[in-house]
Amino acid sequence: AGEKLADAVHQEILGLGATDCRSHPRSYALLRETRMPALLVEPCFITNPNDAVQLADPGFREALAGAIAAGIGRYCETGSTRDDGSNRGAVGADYLVE
Repeated sequence: AGEKLADAVHQEILGLGATDCRSHPRSYALLRETRMPALLVEPCFITNPNDAVQLADPGFREALAGAIAAGIGRYCETGSTRDDGSNRGAVGADYLVE
């Protein structure tokens, strides 16, 4: 489920013209120790001069937040949140969107 959520958010972020670094499975404790779909979003890096300029723009930050929300909304609308019991109690790596 985390992969579908990450893909939905990733597609929305790409709509802003962000660099496509894809989504990747990761085993961070923040993601691994949850029993629900989870993702970590790193759309920009302040150490990158071009990204730093974008992050300084309130309009860009607002658009980025909107893209993340739209991706979550699209994920929820597809019915991907239905629990068929197959993930009950499962703990494992989820996804990082870069």
